[in-house]
Amino acid sequence: MTRPLIGISAPLRRLDTEHGADLPYAALGTDYIEAVEAAGCIPVVLPPLGDPRQLAARLDGLVLSGGGDVDPSRYGGRPEPGVEYSAQRDAFELGLALTARERRLPTLGICRGHQVVNVALGGTLTVDLGTTAVHAPLLDAERQFRLRHDVELDPLSRLAGVYGVTRRAVGTLHHQALDRVADGLRVVARAADGVVEAVEAVDGWDYLGVQWHPEKLSAPDEWAFELALFERLTEAAGGAAGEARTADVVLTA
Repeated sequence: MTRPLIGISAPLRRLDTEHGADLPYAALGTDYIEAVEAAGCIPVVLPPLGDPRQLAARLDGLVLSGGGDVDPSRYGGRPEPGVEYSAQRDAFELGLALTARERRLPTLGICRGHQVVNVALGGTLTVDLGTTAVHAPLLDAERQFRLRHDVELDPLSRLAGVYGVTRRAVGTLHHQALDRVADGLRVVARAADGVVEAVEAVDGWDYLGVQWHPEKLSAPDEWAFELALFERLTEAAGGAAGEARTADVVLTA
């Protein structure tokens, strides 16, 4: 059986060398790659280069990764002073999201990726959550990775079906969240302070978006849950790949 090919979006970074050269490179945490591979797929990293439509046409599934803020001007908001935005990454990932929906490509949105899909479909974001009953301003990464808070899952959602529970602890590593949820998406998980923690598509597209970072919840009792989320993507992408291969046979017969 051919393993599904899963694209994982990645930002571009710039490296200043000791000789003054400015070198661009694609930067993606290996935990995304390891999670996709552990779920039985072939991961391929997608830096924000090239045509999203052509790339999506070669994939069986998609992971829109986290990291960095979507420029608020994309959804009618006001950019924050001192925050760097990437117009190149925004344009590429918004295009990927729209193409994935159009092609019904099984997709998992993680943190920023979850936000990208909402913006692509016409929703908005809270630019900065500030301090709430659950969420707090960003701390240093080491401490932030250790923080957890509970979310309540809709018992009738696909997400609850994946996890087999309706309440669970997730990571607290974000300062933005969905505000107005786009048409075609429904909220399937919230934190105690009301923050939208997960959505899924209701228009026939196999899409799940989560605000937390499932690839980073690596403690044994957490990883058993999170691997199931990636395995679900594998199952959906395998079906998509099979349908695509069948269509190719019909077209070339």
